[in-house]
Amino acid sequence: MRANNRQVELADFRGTVCVAALSRAFSSNVLAELVKSGFSKTLATVLGDAGMTSHVNMTDDLGSCFDLFYTQIKDSYRNEYVYKNTIANKILLGRHSLNTAAMHTEFRVSESKADVLVVNGTSHIYEIKTELDGLDRLEKQLEDYRHFAEYVSIVTSDNHIEKLLKIIDPSIGVLLLTNRQTLKVIRPAVSDRSILSPSIMFDSLRKSEYSEIIKSEMGFIPEVPNTLMYRECKEIFERINIEKCHNYMVSILKKRDADDFNKNFIRRVPVSLKALAASSKFTKSQKKTLLSVMDKSIGDCLH
Repeated sequence: MRANNRQVELADFRGTVCVAALSRAFSSNVLAELVKSGFSKTLATVLGDAGMTSHVNMTDDLGSCFDLFYTQIKDSYRNEYVYKNTIANKILLGRHSLNTAAMHTEFRVSESKADVLVVNGTSHIYEIKTELDGLDRLEKQLEDYRHFAEYVSIVTSDNHIEKLLKIIDPSIGVLLLTNRQTLKVIRPAVSDRSILSPSIMFDSLRKSEYSEIIKSEMGFIPEVPNTLMYRECKEIFERINIEKCHNYMVSILKKRDADDFNKNFIRRVPVSLKALAASSKFTKSQKKTLLSVMDKSIGDCLH
């Protein structure tokens, strides 16, 4: 993708763009349309609704335009995607590496969905509470997460910090998304593997994943009907030492969608799309197509 040198132009129209509408450009639906046909009617509608169409040079490549759109929303409308993408860039790709860590979004943990799970040598859940969010259901979410991951942190804005520090368990970390788009540690997360639940960890794994773990541990997979496989494997898993259960879980989740092609795909997409790329369910062929589309002019992608 060509470099985007349009920062001066940004100041000219910052007040004329509806950033709430523009934020809809960062959706799996838009990427799915681009992969399927090379253009996105949804993206065209979003740009029209946002008042952005007249500010875009239709000959600019699509990847650079996504970065331009992202600059608008991260400064003026910090929704959940901005937080997720900051975690992807600052933690997954900054603090860690795609060779040693993996990131999963909307990850099912018991009755909750973790906004971001990062696994490297351990497990860390990042629950996002933006300035646009309330704190409803937080107690139940944190209870579920603490039984699954060694570390749990809330990533939030200034307006929630004081209340969070009063109401959440001291083991829960608190990170502030600053106005400079950095993550400032207000309080570090504290490890407590003693409260991890093998049952909750097991239920977050796919059949192929827990089967691999059981074979590694026992040297065999139970010879039972498929209808009984889940129960038999879970009973075995729950008898394993909790430290070992956690290590098995981390190891298997690091391997999920972590082939070299996928790592290269995440590295090559624009900075603004790292979180979407990390959580993408596209096939290898679709990922190749998306990378190719990012080099096309945006004008060719809106019709």
